[in-house]
Amino acid sequence: MIEHASSSNRAEGTVVTLLRVTTAIIFMVHGAQKLVDIPGTAQSFASMGIPAPEYSVYVAIAGELLGGLGMLVGLLTRVAAFGPFCVMLVAIIAAHLDGMLERSQSMRFRSRRVESHA
Repeated sequence: MIEHASSSNRAEGTVVTLLRVTTAIIFMVHGAQKLVDIPGTAQSFASMGIPAPEYSVYVAIAGELLGGLGMLVGLLTRVAAFGPFCVMLVAIIAAHLDGMLERSQSMRFRSRRVESHA
């Protein structure tokens, strides 16, 4: 029974490590893509309405590259994950929130129309 518990813990640790490393690599690749085309990324940030895009691009690169590197190495993983967390929070707010609100309002409007015709 004890051996089963330790092999379960080992499997769980392996899966968590695999997820951490995979996520770190994904963030590092995206940070490197931004680093390769800084002016294009800044222009993209400006079109999304992100304030001070000429500076924000460097913050995003640092968050993705350095945060990803910290997650990959596995030292202070929760601290390292804060950079990618902030980058994703800004991405959700800047790029996706408007679309979600529009769809939500559209669904609400459609449901009212259906109710009024019934």
